[in-house]
Amino acid sequence: MQLNQYTQMTKDMNLVDARCKVEDLSSIFLFVNFESDKTTADADVNDDKALMRHEFLEAFVRIAHKKFGHQIPDTSEAVEKLLQRHVLPN
Repeated sequence: MQLNQYTQMTKDMNLVDARCKVEDLSSIFLFVNFESDKTTADADVNDDKALMRHEFLEAFVRIAHKKFGHQIPDTSEAVEKLLQRHVLPN
């Protein structure tokens, strides 16, 4: 998933609010997509401008923490809340 698709997905899921701004969501994309070692075999198959499956899942965990971490200290519960409130309805 490339940045434009990711951004559209975050809009479609109504993820932007006072605690989770557009800039925060873009930063999450860039952070989870960063490759520190570009010489590995994994780096060869990892598109530098798109999220792979594991990066996509990590982005959801980070979004959940950003949106709900102040209310819910348990990350798995924050992810569940994100899925219930934003992903499934949209």
